[in-house]
Amino acid sequence: MRRGRRLVTTNLVIAESQALLMRRVHRLAALALLEAVVKPPHAIVFSTPEREARAQQDWLAPDDDHDFSLTDALSFAVMSKRRIRSALTLDGHFRAAGFAIFPAA
Repeated sequence: MRRGRRLVTTNLVIAESQALLMRRVHRLAALALLEAVVKPPHAIVFSTPEREARAQQDWLAPDDDHDFSLTDALSFAVMSKRRIRSALTLDGHFRAAGFAIFPAA
C-alpha cells in the first residue's frame, strides 16, 4: 500500500487472507498481515448479524447470475456505504458488482 492510504476491510476478508497465507506462504507471513492491518490509519469493519443479513438481502438474494460469497457481499455493502469505488483484489466478483479492481485484470 502506498504511504498515506487507508485500508478499509472486514474481519471476514482478514480471516480469509490469513488462512490463504498460512496455506500458501508461511505462518509468519500470516502473522505479519494480522499485525499490519490493525495499525492506524487502517480500519476494520466487523461483521455483525445485522450487517450480514443486510448484505445477504442486498447482494446475495437478488443476484442469480453470480456466485458471490457472504464475504464478498459484506465487502460490497461496506464499500457502498463508505462510497469506496475500487478494491485491491484479484477477485473478479468485485468487477461484476460494479467496482473497479486493482491490479487491473
